[in-house]
Amino acid sequence: MTTPAGWFPDPEDSGGQRFWNGDEWTEHRAPIAPPVLDTPPVVPKGPDKRLLIGLAAAAVVVLVVGAVVAVVLTRKPDVDSVAVTRQSTQTSVPPTPVSSATSATEMAEEGPTEPQAAGAGQSVRDGDFAFVVDGVRTTDVVANTEFPEQNRTADGEYVIVALTVTNVSSDGQRFFPSFNTLSDGTTVFQPDDDTWQYLGHTVTEVAPGASIETEVVFDVPRGTDLESIWLRGDPSSDGVAVAL
Repeated sequence: MTTPAGWFPDPEDSGGQRFWNGDEWTEHRAPIAPPVLDTPPVVPKGPDKRLLIGLAAAAVVVLVVGAVVAVVLTRKPDVDSVAVTRQSTQTSVPPTPVSSATSATEMAEEGPTEPQAAGAGQSVRDGDFAFVVDGVRTTDVVANTEFPEQNRTADGEYVIVALTVTNVSSDGQRFFPSFNTLSDGTTVFQPDDDTWQYLGHTVTEVAPGASIETEVVFDVPRGTDLESIWLRGDPSSDGVAVAL
Protein backbone atom coordinates (compact mmCIF):
# COMPACT_ATOMS: atom_id res chain seq x y z
CA MET A 1 0.00 0.00 0.00
CA THR A 2 1.42 3.41 -1.03
CA THR A 3 1.87 5.94 1.77
CA PRO A 4 0.09 9.21 0.86
CA ALA A 5 2.13 12.44 0.56
CA GLY A 6 2.65 14.50 3.67
CA TRP A 7 5.03 15.49 6.47
CA PHE A 8 6.64 12.66 8.46
CA PRO A 9 9.61 12.25 10.83
CA ASP A 10 12.86 12.54 8.84
CA PRO A 11 14.20 8.98 8.21
CA GLU A 12 17.74 10.40 8.36
CA ASP A 13 17.14 11.10 12.05
CA SER A 14 17.60 14.88 11.75
CA GLY A 15 15.16 15.48 14.60
CA GLY A 16 12.71 17.28 12.31
CA GLN A 17 10.11 16.56 9.63
CA ARG A 18 10.61 15.72 5.95
CA PHE A 19 8.11 15.90 3.06
CA TRP A 20 7.15 12.55 1.38
CA ASN A 21 5.64 13.25 -2.08
CA GLY A 22 3.92 9.87 -2.38
CA ASP A 23 6.82 8.10 -4.15
CA GLU A 24 10.00 9.32 -2.49
CA TRP A 25 11.47 11.66 0.13
CA THR A 26 11.99 15.26 -1.04
CA GLU A 27 14.59 17.68 0.29
CA HIS A 28 11.91 19.80 2.02
CA ARG A 29 12.70 19.67 5.74
CA ALA A 30 11.34 21.60 8.68
CA PRO A 31 11.73 21.48 12.45
CA ILE A 32 8.88 20.07 14.48
CA ALA A 33 6.91 22.97 15.98
CA PRO A 34 4.25 22.76 18.68
CA PRO A 35 0.73 23.96 17.76
CA VAL A 36 -0.32 27.44 18.82
CA LEU A 37 -2.66 27.38 21.81
CA ASP A 38 -5.33 30.06 22.19
CA THR A 39 -4.43 30.55 25.88
CA PRO A 40 -1.48 29.33 27.95
CA PRO A 41 -2.24 26.33 30.16
CA VAL A 42 -3.03 27.20 33.77
CA VAL A 43 -1.09 25.11 36.24
CA PRO A 44 -3.37 24.44 39.22
CA LYS A 45 -2.09 24.56 42.76
CA GLY A 46 -2.59 21.75 45.21
CA PRO A 47 -1.37 18.31 46.15
CA ASP A 48 -2.31 16.84 42.68
CA LYS A 49 -0.14 19.34 40.75
CA ARG A 50 2.09 16.72 39.08
CA LEU A 51 -0.87 14.60 38.00
CA LEU A 52 -2.64 17.57 36.39
CA ILE A 53 0.54 18.66 34.56
CA GLY A 54 0.93 15.12 33.22
CA LEU A 55 -2.65 15.11 31.94
CA ALA A 56 -2.11 18.48 30.23
CA ALA A 57 1.05 17.20 28.51
CA ALA A 58 -0.83 14.11 27.30
CA ALA A 59 -3.55 16.34 25.82
CA VAL A 60 -0.93 18.35 23.88
CA VAL A 61 0.51 15.11 22.44
CA VAL A 62 -2.97 14.04 21.32
CA LEU A 63 -3.49 17.40 19.56
CA VAL A 64 -0.14 17.13 17.74
CA VAL A 65 -0.85 13.57 16.57
CA GLY A 66 -4.34 14.57 15.43
CA ALA A 67 -2.97 17.51 13.40
CA VAL A 68 -0.41 15.30 11.64
CA VAL A 69 -3.05 12.68 10.79
CA ALA A 70 -5.38 15.38 9.43
CA VAL A 71 -2.66 16.77 7.15
CA VAL A 72 -1.81 13.29 5.81
CA LEU A 73 -5.46 12.44 5.10
CA THR A 74 -6.47 15.75 3.52
CA ARG A 75 -3.41 16.76 1.52
CA LYS A 76 -2.37 14.53 -1.37
CA PRO A 77 -0.37 16.72 -3.76
CA ASP A 78 0.20 15.56 -7.31
CA VAL A 79 3.60 13.88 -7.46
CA ASP A 80 4.25 15.22 -10.97
CA SER A 81 3.79 18.80 -9.78
CA VAL A 82 6.94 18.71 -7.63
CA ALA A 83 9.18 17.01 -10.18
CA VAL A 84 12.15 18.94 -11.57
CA THR A 85 11.72 19.70 -15.27
CA ARG A 86 13.67 21.57 -17.94
CA GLN A 87 11.44 24.24 -19.44
CA SER A 88 11.63 25.72 -22.93
CA THR A 89 12.53 29.42 -23.11
CA GLN A 90 9.30 29.96 -25.10
CA THR A 91 6.94 29.02 -22.27
CA SER A 92 5.69 31.03 -19.28
CA VAL A 93 5.44 28.08 -16.87
CA PRO A 94 7.10 29.11 -13.58
CA PRO A 95 10.33 27.33 -12.55
CA THR A 96 10.04 24.50 -10.04
CA PRO A 97 12.44 24.24 -7.04
CA VAL A 98 15.24 21.71 -7.45
CA SER A 99 14.40 18.89 -5.08
CA SER A 100 17.99 17.64 -4.91
CA ALA A 101 19.46 20.95 -3.72
CA THR A 102 21.23 20.73 -0.36
CA SER A 103 22.53 24.30 -0.12
CA ALA A 104 21.10 27.75 -0.79
CA THR A 105 24.10 28.45 -3.05
CA GLU A 106 23.44 25.49 -5.35
CA MET A 107 21.62 26.57 -8.52
CA ALA A 108 18.83 24.80 -10.37
CA GLU A 109 18.65 24.01 -14.08
CA GLU A 110 18.05 26.90 -16.44
CA GLY A 111 14.43 27.89 -16.89
CA PRO A 112 12.34 30.60 -18.57
CA THR A 113 11.92 34.25 -17.67
CA GLU A 114 8.88 34.34 -15.40
CA PRO A 115 5.83 36.58 -15.83
CA GLN A 116 5.66 39.19 -13.09
CA ALA A 117 2.44 38.93 -11.08
CA ALA A 118 3.03 41.78 -8.63
CA GLY A 119 5.61 43.98 -7.00
CA ALA A 120 6.83 44.73 -3.49
CA GLY A 121 4.08 46.10 -1.26
CA GLN A 122 1.30 44.36 -3.20
CA SER A 123 -0.69 41.46 -1.75
CA VAL A 124 -0.64 38.15 -3.64
CA ARG A 125 -2.19 34.82 -2.71
CA ASP A 126 -1.22 31.20 -3.10
CA GLY A 127 -3.05 28.37 -1.38
CA ASP A 128 -3.93 29.17 2.23
CA PHE A 129 -1.71 32.26 2.47
CA ALA A 130 -1.62 35.86 1.28
CA PHE A 131 1.85 37.42 0.95
CA VAL A 132 3.21 40.95 0.90
CA VAL A 133 6.91 41.60 0.17
CA ASP A 134 7.88 44.31 2.65
CA GLY A 135 11.48 44.79 1.53
CA VAL A 136 14.73 43.23 0.29
CA ARG A 137 18.21 43.67 1.73
CA THR A 138 21.63 42.17 1.03
CA THR A 139 24.54 41.51 3.36
CA ASP A 140 27.71 39.43 3.53
CA VAL A 141 27.42 38.52 7.21
CA VAL A 142 24.48 37.95 9.57
CA ALA A 143 24.65 37.89 13.36
CA ASN A 144 22.80 35.51 15.63
CA THR A 145 19.79 37.28 17.18
CA GLU A 146 20.48 35.74 20.60
CA PHE A 147 24.29 35.76 20.49
CA PRO A 148 25.40 38.77 18.36
CA GLU A 149 29.05 37.74 18.65
CA GLN A 150 28.28 34.65 16.54
CA ASN A 151 28.21 35.32 12.79
CA ARG A 152 27.52 33.48 9.55
CA THR A 153 29.26 34.51 6.32
CA ALA A 154 27.68 33.97 2.90
CA ASP A 155 29.42 31.99 0.17
CA GLY A 156 28.30 34.79 -2.18
CA GLU A 157 25.98 37.30 -0.55
CA TYR A 158 22.82 36.94 1.50
CA VAL A 159 19.57 38.21 0.00
CA ILE A 160 16.96 38.58 2.75
CA VAL A 161 13.35 39.12 1.69
CA ALA A 162 11.02 40.45 4.40
CA LEU A 163 7.44 39.15 4.21
CA THR A 164 4.08 39.62 5.86
CA VAL A 165 2.26 36.28 5.68
CA THR A 166 -1.49 36.06 6.39
CA ASN A 167 -3.51 32.86 6.85
CA VAL A 168 -6.60 33.33 4.66
CA SER A 169 -8.03 29.87 5.38
CA SER A 170 -10.45 28.80 8.11
CA ASP A 171 -7.89 26.51 9.80
CA GLY A 172 -4.51 27.01 11.42
CA GLN A 173 -1.66 26.70 8.91
CA ARG A 174 2.15 26.48 9.12
CA PHE A 175 4.33 28.67 6.90
CA PHE A 176 7.51 27.03 5.61
CA PRO A 177 10.20 29.28 4.05
CA SER A 178 11.71 26.33 2.16
CA PHE A 179 8.77 26.33 -0.32
CA ASN A 180 9.81 29.73 -1.75
CA THR A 181 12.47 30.35 -4.41
CA LEU A 182 14.41 33.28 -5.90
CA SER A 183 15.06 33.80 -9.62
CA ASP A 184 17.19 35.97 -11.90
CA GLY A 185 15.07 34.95 -14.90
CA THR A 186 17.11 31.89 -15.88
CA THR A 187 18.31 30.38 -12.60
CA VAL A 188 16.35 29.33 -9.52
CA PHE A 189 17.90 29.68 -6.06
CA GLN A 190 16.81 27.68 -3.03
CA PRO A 191 16.37 29.31 0.41
CA ASP A 192 19.02 29.00 3.11
CA ASP A 193 16.89 27.52 5.90
CA ASP A 194 19.83 27.16 8.30
CA THR A 195 20.54 30.90 8.22
CA TRP A 196 16.77 31.58 8.47
CA GLN A 197 16.71 29.69 11.78
CA TYR A 198 20.01 31.32 12.83
CA LEU A 199 18.22 34.68 12.62
CA GLY A 200 15.74 33.47 15.25
CA HIS A 201 12.89 32.33 12.98
CA THR A 202 10.94 29.12 13.64
CA VAL A 203 8.11 27.28 11.92
CA THR A 204 4.97 28.34 13.80
CA GLU A 205 1.29 27.82 13.25
CA VAL A 206 -0.59 30.86 11.97
CA ALA A 207 -4.17 31.13 13.23
CA PRO A 208 -7.03 31.80 10.75
CA GLY A 209 -6.98 35.49 9.76
CA ALA A 210 -3.72 36.11 11.63
CA SER A 211 -0.50 37.48 10.12
CA ILE A 212 3.19 37.02 10.89
CA GLU A 213 6.23 39.02 9.86
CA THR A 214 9.08 36.80 8.74
CA GLU A 215 11.92 36.59 6.22
CA VAL A 216 13.25 34.22 3.58
CA VAL A 217 17.04 34.02 3.28
CA PHE A 218 19.02 33.14 0.13
CA ASP A 219 22.77 32.79 -0.46
CA VAL A 220 23.39 33.77 -4.10
CA PRO A 221 26.49 34.61 -6.16
CA ARG A 222 27.62 38.18 -5.60
CA GLY A 223 26.22 40.63 -8.13
CA THR A 224 23.26 38.45 -9.18
CA ASP A 225 20.65 40.57 -10.97
CA LEU A 226 17.51 39.29 -9.24
CA GLU A 227 14.18 39.35 -11.04
CA SER A 228 11.54 37.85 -8.75
CA ILE A 229 10.69 35.73 -5.76
CA TRP A 230 8.23 32.86 -6.16
CA LEU A 231 5.97 32.51 -3.12
CA ARG A 232 4.21 29.24 -2.36
CA GLY A 233 1.75 28.17 0.30
CA ASP A 234 2.34 24.50 -0.52
CA PRO A 235 5.24 22.56 -2.12
CA SER A 236 2.95 21.22 -4.87
CA SER A 237 1.82 24.73 -5.92
CA ASP A 238 3.08 26.59 -9.01
CA GLY A 239 3.32 29.65 -6.77
CA VAL A 240 3.01 33.35 -7.61
CA ALA A 241 5.80 35.69 -8.75
CA VAL A 242 6.57 39.02 -7.13
CA ALA A 243 9.01 41.30 -8.96
CA LEU A 244 11.98 42.53 -6.94
